[in-house]
Amino acid sequence: MLIKVDTRGKVCPLPLIMFRQALKQNQLETEFEILTDNETACGNLSDFICQSGFSVEKKEYEGYTSLKVNTKGKSIPSIQPQQGSEVSHPLKEMNSISIVQLRSDVMGQGEDQLGEILILAYLNALNEVESLPTHIICYNRGIRLATKSHPANEALKKLAEKGVEIILCGTCTDYFKQKEEIAVGKISNMLVIADLLSRAAHIVTP
Repeated sequence: MLIKVDTRGKVCPLPLIMFRQALKQNQLETEFEILTDNETACGNLSDFICQSGFSVEKKEYEGYTSLKVNTKGKSIPSIQPQQGSEVSHPLKEMNSISIVQLRSDVMGQGEDQLGEILILAYLNALNEVESLPTHIICYNRGIRLATKSHPANEALKKLAEKGVEIILCGTCTDYFKQKEEIAVGKISNMLVIADLLSRAAHIVTP
């Protein structure tokens, strides 16, 4: 039986949550159809489906997208994103998570011009420390740090090359209309971010 999951009108991360709930509630079924009219949600759903090893047929209709998913022979996966690098990291080896969360494009409160200087200095300095975080999560104005026009993207790229996963809030990139300007990192959703934060051994907010 085909299980239909109509997420039209829902924004990230609700479509992904609804699909995961449908998977859990219908574990004997193997055919699902997800309907979505949100571009970010469609991208997050497609990433999740691909990472899960499910087969998918994608069709575009006027005003929405249909994703027909076949889960035969597969189990429900974890919601955490796949590792983007094979670089060895001691905290990853211990199944632990250390996070730097960047919630603004400035560091501290007060003078924004000074804050811009400080956040760039912090990211450059972070590249030099011995104990790197496993993840950097950018949300709200923090996603601007990962854009092509921001000088901080070079420091973030270097951190990514060292094995640090850069996670960007998809709702935030949509809100600021910056999706096409992202230079580094993976656009994700609040479900993944909430999962990472809840499992983190250390969270730093500079």
